[in-house]
This record gives sequence, C-alpha cells and structure tokens, in this order.
Amino acid sequence: MIRLDNGRRVPFPILFSMFLVAFCGLGFEISITRIFSLIFSHHFMFLSLSVAMCGLGIGGFIASLRDFKKASLIWISLLLAVSFPLAIVLPFKACFLLSHPLLLALSGLPPFVFTGLFASLVFRLFHRLSGTLYFADLTGSGIGALFIGLLLSVLSPVNVIFFFSFLILLATMLLSRKPFPIVLQALLILFLIMNRNHQLLDIPYQHIPEGRDTKMLVKVLQDKTAGVTIARTFWNSSFRTDVVNEPVSPHTRKIFVDGGAPTLMLRFDGNLDSLSWLKNGLVYFPMRIAGKQRMLSIGPGGGVDILLGLLAGFEKIEAVEVNPDILKVMKTYQGFNGGIIENEKVAFSISEGRSYLKRSKNRYDLIYLALAQTATSAKTGLPLVESYLHTSDAYGDYLSHLSPDGVIAFICEQGPFLQRTVFNALLALRKTGIGLGEAKNHIIILSSPVAGTPYKHLLILRKSRFTREQSKQVQEMAEAAGFIPGYFPYNYEQAAVAFPTLEAMEEFVNEVRTKHGIDIEFTTDDRPFFYNLLPGVPGYLKWLCIVTLLISLCAVFLRRNRKLFVFGPYFLLLGAGFMLVEVSLIQKFVFFLGNPLTTFSVILFSLLLGCGIGGFLTQKIEDPLKKVPKVLFVLCLFMLGVFLGLEKVFLWCFSANNALKAVISFSILVPLGILLGMPFPAGVRELGRISSRDIGLMWGVNGLMSVCGSCSCIIISKTLGFRYAFLSGLVVYLGVLLLSLKLSRVR
Repeated sequence: MIRLDNGRRVPFPILFSMFLVAFCGLGFEISITRIFSLIFSHHFMFLSLSVAMCGLGIGGFIASLRDFKKASLIWISLLLAVSFPLAIVLPFKACFLLSHPLLLALSGLPPFVFTGLFASLVFRLFHRLSGTLYFADLTGSGIGALFIGLLLSVLSPVNVIFFFSFLILLATMLLSRKPFPIVLQALLILFLIMNRNHQLLDIPYQHIPEGRDTKMLVKVLQDKTAGVTIARTFWNSSFRTDVVNEPVSPHTRKIFVDGGAPTLMLRFDGNLDSLSWLKNGLVYFPMRIAGKQRMLSIGPGGGVDILLGLLAGFEKIEAVEVNPDILKVMKTYQGFNGGIIENEKVAFSISEGRSYLKRSKNRYDLIYLALAQTATSAKTGLPLVESYLHTSDAYGDYLSHLSPDGVIAFICEQGPFLQRTVFNALLALRKTGIGLGEAKNHIIILSSPVAGTPYKHLLILRKSRFTREQSKQVQEMAEAAGFIPGYFPYNYEQAAVAFPTLEAMEEFVNEVRTKHGIDIEFTTDDRPFFYNLLPGVPGYLKWLCIVTLLISLCAVFLRRNRKLFVFGPYFLLLGAGFMLVEVSLIQKFVFFLGNPLTTFSVILFSLLLGCGIGGFLTQKIEDPLKKVPKVLFVLCLFMLGVFLGLEKVFLWCFSANNALKAVISFSILVPLGILLGMPFPAGVRELGRISSRDIGLMWGVNGLMSVCGSCSCIIISKTLGFRYAFLSGLVVYLGVLLLSLKLSRVR
C-alpha cells in the first residue's frame, strides 16, 4: 500500500516509480519530437510541443482540485502507460490530427498531463521529503536524457515510446504489488519485436494532409502517379535517412535526412569521362577557378561534391558529414555510386563541419558548401537548435583555413539566403581588417538560367581580392557557359554587395524588411538564425507567453490565499528562469560539442543531475528555506561568471577531443545544476507545512511558466542573442532571490 508522508522516508516503490516516470517522461518528449520533426517544419513542431507540454502544468492543477486517494497513483501510472503509445497511434491512424498543430498537440497532451499529475501528487503526499523526491525526479530525467541517444540508436522512436510504456507498467506493478500489468507488458514486448522486424506501425507518409508546414519527403511520396518509393531507411540517435527511388530518374537516388530537402547520389561506374556533363553545371564552376591541391566539402550528402572534386582533379578531397548513416548509405550503395568514398584521394569523416574545421590544421584551395544543412540547420527533432555553419563568425573560420588564393563556394536556391550570405561574407572580411569598400572585391556572384533547380545561385568568396583582370576573365568564363552574372568586381556590380559603411548595409536591410516582409540581416554565433527570414518573432510565441503567464497569475491570485501571493511568484519565476538558462545553454553548447543530440543529452544530464543533487542536499538541511537566499546569491554570482567567461572557455578548449569537451561541460554544468536545484524543493517543503493541497497548484504554475520561459528565450535570442537570453535568466533569479527574502518574513 501507498503510505502518506510520515516525515521519515519515501517508500521504495514510490521513489523508484518517480524515477521511472521522470525517465520515461523526458524520453517520450524527445522521441515524439523526433517522430513529428520528420513530418513537419520547425515552427509547426515547436508550437505543437509547447502546447502539449502545458499538460505538465495542467496535471498539477488537477492534483490541487481534490483530495486523491492513495490508490490513485496506481491508476494514474496505468493511464500514463496507455497514453504513451496512443499519442502516436491516434495521429498515425486518424491523420486529420496531423493537419493542424493544435490538433497534434491535443493527441500528445495526455502523457504530459498524467506525468504532471503523478509527480505533483507524489510531492503533495510526501512534501516533507521533497528533496529526496526531487532527487529521484531530476535524476530520472537526467539519466533519461543520457540514455535516450542509446535507445534511439537501437530502436526507432516509435518503438522507444512503446518501450517507455513497458517501463511505466513496471512502476504500476510496483505500486499495486499485483502482477496484472505483466500481460500488457508481454503484449508490448511482442509488438516491439514484430514492429522492429516488419514495421507494423510507421509514419503514414502517403496519408498525411499536405500543407505548407509538411516536409519535402511527405510531398514527394504523396505524388502517387510518379511511383516514388522508399528503398531503404536508416535510423540512428539523431537522424532518419531515407533512400528514395524515382522511376523517372533511374540514374539517381534521392537521400532524405529527416524528411527535408534531398541530396542526390549519382550512378557512377568509375569512369570520370561519363560524368563530363557535370562540367556544364553551376555546381562545377568553382572548380574552374580554384587551385587543385586540397578541397573540403562540408555536408557532401550523396557524394556529388566528391564527384565534382574528382572530376576537377583535386589531389586530396576531405568530405565532412555529420550524419553517420550517410556513410552507411554510401557503402550500401557502392555498386551504384562506384564506391567513391573508398577512393584514395577521398578522406570521409563523420563530424559537424565547423567543429572539424576548427580542429584541422590544413589549408584548402576550395571549401565547398552546396545547400549544406546539417543537423543544426535541419532541426533534427530538437526545435530549439540552430545552425552554426552560416554565420559571419563561421565564414571567418572558413577564410582562416584557406590557402592564399583559396575560395569558398556557397550554393543556395533562394535569393534572400544569397543576400544574407553576402552580408555574412562582408562582415567576415571586415573582421580580418578588410574595409567594406575593399571587401566587395573578394566576392563574385552568378546564377543558373535553369528554372526550378535547387542549385540556383553561386557566391564565391576569395581570401585575396580579385583583380580587375581576374574578375573580367571569370565573368567571360561564366557568360560563355551560359550563366547569369550577378556581381563581378569592377565590371558588373548589379547585386547588392557594395556597401561603404555598416549603416548603409543596415539601411538596405530595413528597406527590404519594409518592402518585402523578410529579414536578411547577417547572422552571428550568438544570433545564428540563418534559415529564419521572418522579421521579428512569430506571433504564436508571443501568444504562448501571454496565455501561459495569464493562466499562471490567475491560478495564483484567484486562490484567495494571501500566502500564495508570495509563493506563487516564487514558483512562477523558478519555472521561467530555469528554462531561460537551460535553453540558452543548450544552444551555446551545441557549437562547442558539435552533435545536437549529444549536446542535448550532455547538457540535460549534467544540469538535471546537478539539480537532483541540489534537491537531495536540501533534504539534509533542517530548515532549507533559510539557506535559499544565500544559495541564490551564490547562484547569481556563478551565472555571472558563466555569462562573462563561457565563450573564453570554448575558445581555449575548442580543439580538444569530444570526450574532454564533455568532461569540461560536465564540470561547468553540474555545480550550476546543484545551485539551480535547491530553491524548488525547499519551497515545496515550506509550502507543504502551510498548505499541502496547494503544492499541485504551484507545480502547475511552475510547469506552465517553463513553457513561457522557453518561448521567451527564443524571443530574446531572435532579437538580441542567446547571451542576453541567459542574462535574462540571471535577472529572473535575482527576482527569486528577493522573493526568497520575502518568504522568510512571511513565515
């Protein structure tokens, strides 16, 4: 039986069930995000996930509405176990739920509601031991974050969710001390085995309602007249990679990563003469003017870049791909692609492009980025992660790794991205000491006359300036090949490249923003939103912030309990502040650690483990609320140190291996987590002494404000940068410090 709080210890079934619910809850959140990020764009997914995560707060509100019986935890855990698979079965079978983000959010809402209800009820029953519970809760979440990568490398996200249902049924069995969940567990294991071998349940690409938010693969597969089929699918912890056959194009295979824009793999028999037609394309043009010693391709995908390098006669070609399954695809289809990655001139590496370049000591005649969209730009199921490949700081790194006359080739499809690339290039040159008036002489732009090609625009950025004669010669080569000139220094200056000052550049950006409603301003490592052309921030983010804040304030101040007027803002700010810190740190550490899911796992594990330890330490203190002001003061000092010194640490340690980087990250984040983890359980323990029924309410407020904090972080980051988002978190915790002083007097 479940016992009420006796002030001494939490029964093991409760403690372990709390651990399992937290472990599976975070794993479910990541898994379902991975699944639906394969279908929908970033904004659709973020809105759906944010609304669904409000369920954590709703669960807390429900816990405060009535006195639940002790046996309620058993039924809540059973409902949670059932809701996990239903969250994907329902939208997969009733595809109309995939037509709108709010409908999709509703299908994913119950698991979060039951998770929030279970956790808040346990805290309410054992509030005197909130530190121990917080340790179990946060440690479970942290270990879940660490192990989700391993699970996703063995099982597909669909099967991982069914596995989590199995684990929650284990918690149900522990709580009830009856074996009835075993039958359901056996059925789940049977389904897992069959689904892994026969894909009984998979993404229903052919039946998803097509819209502007659906991914490219959805649109391609819904053209039933074309006879397009998925030939092979590869899963790993970060990506789903699909190889697609098109009957109309038997000499190519399209490779889709997470359902986004495809990359091509060409049939190749080993005879380079058979590919001479590639020399007529825009993609080959940079090879004509670059030296032929060493080439770096960032994001080679299906290997077209490598073929171009071989065709041009480069002595050494380094290809860097972040998705390890691309290597599996190339090896699996080596009979089709001629085994080009085994060529003695080719060195194929699995790494994030920017991280690889930072560690490299080589100098390149050509750095090639053709539609490069790594995990960081393709959003790989992590909706708060952005790309570091296309920032002015990144372009500076590329320039520093060029040979004296080396060039960087950027190929893109749309004009706005081309213009943003121009601005990043100009800023990168300016940082090397080249004035804007001279920087324009390092750039050449030309376009393909072919309509509908993704390889539409080419920007060539040269380390040394083009002379008048060189510019004229390149222009003549381009026009002879039938390409459209965009910008050639001295000779043809039609494109918007020549800006005498930064003010003139900003004036042009504002004019485009006013006339065309898009934002083409340069991007930096602190504001890396290259693929987001929306001026300002999306309206739904503002509405989510406003609605969650208003609901939280109403829940606190309509309760008519004057003591909640201090406790409410305390828990409200804790929820928002934690997410401001967490989300901004995830983004900053992505650049340092490289792989997005690795970063996500390391950051969450370190922070949440630290928080759990912090909660456990509060349990050892007789009156932890008295210590909270001192803890918060130290926390604010620590955060100030992180704000001022984190980028310097990254700069010093960037060339270290990944294991050492993970250790450095862990060493920074665990102490921060310990300090972050102490105020919440201390507040719960004190609130339980005054009004235990309101613990659920405060849990709900904290949960809703976590959503508000996530949205606020994106708003601040988009307008000011992630450093300022982190600084905002520091300001919020200063507010918590003031409220903690007030709480001491309320007592």
